[in-house]
Amino acid sequence: MFEYITTAILELFTGRVGLSEKQAARRLPVGSIKPVKKQKRVYEILAPVQFKSGEIIGLENPDKVTLSKVELTPRSQKLVDKIAADEKQAEIDAEVEKRLAEKEAKEKAAADKKAAK
Repeated sequence: MFEYITTAILELFTGRVGLSEKQAARRLPVGSIKPVKKQKRVYEILAPVQFKSGEIIGLENPDKVTLSKVELTPRSQKLVDKIAADEKQAEIDAEVEKRLAEKEAKEKAAADKKAAK
């Protein structure tokens, strides 16, 4: 779940949302959310929940419409950037390993060919 800042009025109808204690306190008594067991500050949406512009909320897999009304917090953006960099590095590492294995296989084949003469 990443943290987002709402940039417009946002209404959510289903799913899970991360809220501060203050945000949850306003919504729990009316029954629009319920706490998710074993997940601190995460709530299941039971009825439409509205957020004003500027609120910080946690979202899991927001849809395109929701994404048009939010932006990542700086902290979440750093995390997303790190994940992307780690994935890119993993791709590079896999390519290097593949090329090394190919080189070793060619060298072994050449050595075997030479030994067979």
